[in-house]
Amino acid sequence: MSQTVTLSPTKAWMVSLRLRTLPLALASIVTGSAMAGWQGHFKPVIALMALITAALLQILSNLANDYGDAIKGSDEKGRIGPLRGMQLGIITREQMRVALLAAIFLSLLSGAVLIWIACENPPIFWAFWSWGYWRLLPPSPIPWVPAPTAIWALAICPC
Repeated sequence: MSQTVTLSPTKAWMVSLRLRTLPLALASIVTGSAMAGWQGHFKPVIALMALITAALLQILSNLANDYGDAIKGSDEKGRIGPLRGMQLGIITREQMRVALLAAIFLSLLSGAVLIWIACENPPIFWAFWSWGYWRLLPPSPIPWVPAPTAIWALAICPC
């Protein structure tokens, strides 16, 4: 038995954003903020920027997943689960690419502002930013550079 599903463009985008996943993404920020408050180091602006950044990163992940599934063909008619906007043809590839680029830009901007505020030290900010950019590059063939190098930034930051 086949069923016809019609979604408005707004509803299709809401399904693609998967807003139900946001509480889990934000839970670690709330927990960390509570622990910072317990230790007497809570800063509301940092907590707010961390919440915004976590939400944007989760939305970026959700949109990228929808885009990837649609491109790979994983979203076939027989797929179990809610129908998605790209799967139904309501959201085009180009529209999703624009949404992905916007989510990337907003995530980077929010993350940069968060690091700037949290570090309170321009050299440390630029160290974090450089380190993050470097981690976007393909893995290094240099044998003495370990794969999880992003952890080094946490070890050297006096934030």
